[in-house]
Amino acid sequence: MPSKLLRTVDSLLIRRLGLRYALLTRDWMIHERMRFLVDRIAHESGPIRVLDAGCGSGLALLYIYWYQRNKVSSYLGLDLDTRKLRTRYEFVGIPHTFKDIDLDSSWHFGQFDLVFCSEVLEHLSEDARLFSRLCCHLSENGTLLITTPHKEFVSRNAAKFPGFDAVRPTQDGGHVRMGYVPGELEQMANANGLAAVGKVWLGEMAHKELSGREAKRKQGDYPNMSRYNLSWLRRMNSSDRRDPGNCWTLAMAFRRTRKMESQEISSARAS
Repeated sequence: MPSKLLRTVDSLLIRRLGLRYALLTRDWMIHERMRFLVDRIAHESGPIRVLDAGCGSGLALLYIYWYQRNKVSSYLGLDLDTRKLRTRYEFVGIPHTFKDIDLDSSWHFGQFDLVFCSEVLEHLSEDARLFSRLCCHLSENGTLLITTPHKEFVSRNAAKFPGFDAVRPTQDGGHVRMGYVPGELEQMANANGLAAVGKVWLGEMAHKELSGREAKRKQGDYPNMSRYNLSWLRRMNSSDRRDPGNCWTLAMAFRRTRKMESQEISSARAS
């Protein structure tokens, strides 16, 4: 009952306070991924259709509504259980839908101008299969955005924090791989006629913060989100160059290559 009450209050505060409340209660690393999304939308020619594969708590929709509502014509969020999201985001003016989907199954919802898949691939044994399905949902000039854990960051910090690189032997909701390096994502993209058009490093974290997070995690607790988030807000507009070696998250953008576009156009004319 207490957890149900907390979820109800949380949804109410999201509706009333929007992103101001979320900034204090959601992990700053999630916020960085959402900023990556809306910053990319800002460079797209709107209005665009957005597919959010693995939408989680639906925070992407809130960010889009807050920052890019005039650039987005529709939003579709997919995840295993989205029932609570349908009522939580009723107030959002952008046409939107949530559907309960196992991303590891066969699914198709047409084409979208932007496909966003954040922190999902590392949970699936058949990651290349999901990557291909995401590509199939791209419009001719669509953009695919992927974020994953940065494998080199995870591997290096495992020496300091035993178990940091732990993966599950079977697909049961946890990580089945540590993460990716750019070349691995590019390989899957190239196999589907896409090429990388952008790469940024997110989740830059000093040893002190990472140590604190790990200590909390091993105690079954969560870090003080407000304290860490306020620190992130102070540094997020810094012009300092990020060191990839200190960044937990790899974020990349992909588009169809010109060669592949020409082949598709020729095939369409021939048919």
